Amino acid sequence: MAKGKYKARVSFVGALSMHKDEVIEHNNDGVMQDLLKAGFIEEVKNQALGDVSGKKFLFFGDSITANSNGYVSILTDMLGIEIKNMAINGATWCDRVDSTNTIYSQLRNVLENMQDYVPDSIVISAGTNDSIATTYTNDTIYTAMEAFYTSSGNVIDIETVDRKNIFGATRYIVETLKKLYPNADIFLLSPIQSALSVKGYKVAYATGFILQEIAKRLSVNFIDCINCGINSLNASETLVDGLHPNALGAKLQGQFIASKILDFYIAQRATVFPNDAKGLLADSSNVSVAVGATTQIKAFVFPYSTENKEVLWSSSNTSIATVSNGYVTGIGIGSCTITAKASVNQNISKTFNISVSEAVENGLIFEANELGVSEGTWKDNKGNILANLANPVTTSGGVVVNGKFDFNVSSLNLGTKTDFAVVVDAYIPDELTDDSLLLAIGSDTISGGDENNNILFSVDAWNYDMGSCRVISNWTYSDQEKTTYVKNASNKIVLNVSLANNTVTVYTNGTLSTTVAHAINATQLTTISNVSGNSVPFSGRYNSIQIYDHLLTTEEIANL
Repeated sequence: MAKGKYKARVSFVGALSMHKDEVIEHNNDGVMQDLLKAGFIEEVKNQALGDVSGKKFLFFGDSITANSNGYVSILTDMLGIEIKNMAINGATWCDRVDSTNTIYSQLRNVLENMQDYVPDSIVISAGTNDSIATTYTNDTIYTAMEAFYTSSGNVIDIETVDRKNIFGATRYIVETLKKLYPNADIFLLSPIQSALSVKGYKVAYATGFILQEIAKRLSVNFIDCINCGINSLNASETLVDGLHPNALGAKLQGQFIASKILDFYIAQRATVFPNDAKGLLADSSNVSVAVGATTQIKAFVFPYSTENKEVLWSSSNTSIATVSNGYVTGIGIGSCTITAKASVNQNISKTFNISVSEAVENGLIFEANELGVSEGTWKDNKGNILANLANPVTTSGGVVVNGKFDFNVSSLNLGTKTDFAVVVDAYIPDELTDDSLLLAIGSDTISGGDENNNILFSVDAWNYDMGSCRVISNWTYSDQEKTTYVKNASNKIVLNVSLANNTVTVYTNGTLSTTVAHAINATQLTTISNVSGNSVPFSGRYNSIQIYDHLLTTEEIANL
């Protein structure tokens, strides 16, 4: 007997039970025929599924979207779509002073690392962690929202909007995504209901109402997940902890969202915007650099569907500053301009004002960023200390991947210093080998590896949202804290080590993460490595490792 797909028009129980909007595959038997005649269900035509199957979907969101067994997996199975999931546990729509874990940071990750990926559809599901409880009416929401769009009749530049507010954050994210992917269909999802008082129905309702009006203002799609079938009354059956869907909750949410996406694609619009280059997305127009120092300017051709995204760089005065692939080096004191142009259309350009100041001693005493392809070629550019690389070293784009290393840094005399700082710049992939050791400083070496007495501190980059800074004595974990990284992106981790105070303060991507207090044995600060005993070397990619002879200030960290 042939099978078909059927969608419930209402909720019903009996020999076959379904929730409203649930879609199932079932034999086309007498039961289904009776339900069809009664108007309880409708057949999902193959044409609708054919309109979405195989499309590329890009997801942004928080833990409910990041869950590998959550609604995204239901959508993937039901619709036959290809996905890229950028969601991170705890993410918010709005920028925060205490964390960089926002939808904006996920967008920056895409902007900088996924220029060759062009999605057909984009789904953004966030708001639960913003805990917005302000309720608007149809009369008051326009005034609140429009302040982030126009002023005295003029459109406000999105680079100046306040992303710490839901109206500013959503406008910036959606309009930037439209620049990158003008033909992608964007879906904003409201939070689901929860059983937690601080993130309950009022938060879901208030946030959903705001997002619905924002979706209208920005001409994108809105899916109100407050109606997906999960609520505080059935939380014990649908939620794990009063907030996160269990298997049943994920199925309810996934099927509900799938039905709305299918409904949209039944009347799928054709591509209406050309893929020609339209402009450059770029960093700040004002850049400062010291003589002898190098800083990077980033500029990206949009939309990302443009075939040729090459950017051409030039300096107005190479005696002041030179530029190569966006990296600006200060040559002489003074000012000049750096220009970025789209190779495909050089009328599209962006000018940066460069100010070069007198060279300053920044205290950098170790810098390993020449990453080679064979043993012994990864070296420190300051003291020419060669790394001991072990078994086998594989490469990707000229950088070491999955390679063991250690540097003998005894010549730096770290143990005699009052303070020092270590900076690790590393690309952390979506999947890591369990307990991947990013960095250890102690007296361990590849050949030795006695982890019981030698590790002073280390950073583990495992599961990307559970990375931890560990200060270890005799292999005990009594003094350790955790810090969060961004997956599928380059992360800069700063370890400010104070021997005077026996503390290690950790900054992740410019934000203070944690401070660990523990007695540090200064005599053992002789080696930096990613190997210790039976631990597994970091399975991502190192960009650079630096050591400074002082604690880095927040300003220095921001300028790394």
